Amino acid sequence: MSDTPIPILIKESLKAIRGSLGFAFQENGLDDLRPQDGHLLHYIADHPNCGATELQQLGCVSKSSVSFSLNLLAEKGFIEYLSSEEDRREKRIIITKKGLLRNQKAKDVIADMERSFTRDMSQEEMEILRICLEKIIANAERRKENE
Repeated sequence: MSDTPIPILIKESLKAIRGSLGFAFQENGLDDLRPQDGHLLHYIADHPNCGATELQQLGCVSKSSVSFSLNLLAEKGFIEYLSSEEDRREKRIIITKKGLLRNQKAKDVIADMERSFTRDMSQEEMEILRICLEKIIANAERRKENE
């Protein structure tokens, strides 16, 4: 067993996954979608009429990063903005038909990657990994709230 600190292992695994995901997107004709934009597109598909503020809170993403990604997604025709009925300043984000198709293809690529990354793991190990990662996320968020 490694004595490498868990935060470093997580950082290294994320680095490896991001690199693999970017390569897999390019290999599968998704070169018009950056992995980080794919994450936002996936969220938008699952949460119709979300707003930019909600997306910023999604995962330690700065306001400028979300704005940049949303502008790219809109330019490519993957999303559209609608004015909010409650607050005209707030723009609601919806996924287009083109965005839904691109999102499905990205989900397929990610599912293939997950199978590749976990091919030597049992179902039990995968469930333990999922539980541990969810606990790490919850504990990190709780720590951030208490600071």
